[in-house]
Amino acid sequence: MYPDQFPGRIESILAITPTLDALLERFLTDERETVELVRRLPDVTVAHKARFRRIGQYILFGPDHTAEHIEQIKCCVEAVQGSASLPRQ
Repeated sequence: MYPDQFPGRIESILAITPTLDALLERFLTDERETVELVRRLPDVTVAHKARFRRIGQYILFGPDHTAEHIEQIKCCVEAVQGSASLPRQ
């Protein structure tokens, strides 16, 4: 999802978590929440193989997706700190 596909998304996030530390804490909290969600999956969900497979794929490939954006995140942090310009895509 790109920011222009969901107008107001970035602004809404930053209104609630306006600092880098807050964004990092939000990310880490979301990661912990995901772990707890998987721990608490009901048996009926686990028994539904297609659903369980989709959940598994999302969980297993989520870290790869995050890693793909690390350089983009670094550039944005540097730009906000005034040491670089935002990357264009």
